[in-house]
Amino acid sequence: EAARRAARQTATNPETPPLRGFFYWCILRVAMIQQLAEMISGAESIAVLTGAGISTASGIPDFRSARGVYSDANNVNVFDLEAFNRDPSIFYTFARAFYPKVRDAQSNAAHRALAEWQRRGKDAKH
Repeated sequence: EAARRAARQTATNPETPPLRGFFYWCILRVAMIQQLAEMISGAESIAVLTGAGISTASGIPDFRSARGVYSDANNVNVFDLEAFNRDPSIFYTFARAFYPKVRDAQSNAAHRALAEWQRRGKDAKH
């Protein structure tokens, strides 16, 4: 804890040389990752809340980022029921382009980590 506190203070000190500050920032991040790994290892169950962004590394776009589904003005109402009732072709045009991305996607590191935790019995219990 003391090492983390010292690294945090050094990393945020404006008088610290940039390279040295970055070095301490990296040490702080490694310490935080190690602490998280220990917490996960010791947990009986884990609840993970994710959004569409978990699949972007697999080539599936999220919704609201600069390259997301809604970045295309044609897709703004693609999941709106009233828009679908007015003109279902909007949804079907989108789905024809979007479905292959989902169908062909490969699991990424986040998906594999969640699957491994579940395999180890660390999935959230109800």
